[in-house]
Amino acid sequence: MNILVVEDNYVERSNLVRMLKSLDIDIKIFEAITGEEAIKTLEQETIQLVYSIQISILKNNQKP
Repeated sequence: MNILVVEDNYVERSNLVRMLKSLDIDIKIFEAITGEEAIKTLEQETIQLVYSIQISILKNNQKP
């Protein structure tokens, strides 16, 4: 499973990624800081799950 974590806060993003990796399941984690990075990843990779603290980041391509 490919998971995309979209979060501009480094600490929150790192904590979530660390927690996901500790689950010991077959996952590949992609990280994006901005909506632009997220869109680029979505265009290049097959992602099954997207986690974003604010969906508006993806829609408006702006930081909160």
